[in-house]
Amino acid sequence: MSMVKVPLKIATHAFTVGGIVVATIPLHRGLGQVAHGDITGAGISLKQDTIAAGSGMPTVQQAATQVIVGVVLPLAVGIGLIYGGGQLRKRIGN
Repeated sequence: MSMVKVPLKIATHAFTVGGIVVATIPLHRGLGQVAHGDITGAGISLKQDTIAAGSGMPTVQQAATQVIVGVVLPLAVGIGLIYGGGQLRKRIGN
């Protein structure tokens, strides 16, 4: 039984890591720019990726749509993957 249990436990960590990656999607571009030293560009990228504030002022509908699609969905899917991985590990047992 332990020959099956170990690979399953390792596979559940893929859910957890995948969930973290998916949940942080809105931050990827901005954090990459910070790592390259472009602080101003990072701020602009974070605004574009979270509230759709590009060159002009977005309408309320555009901002709401961007928040739902760009932030809420990845965050919800990421949290779901993290939770699912934890539940699988719990069911498999230590």
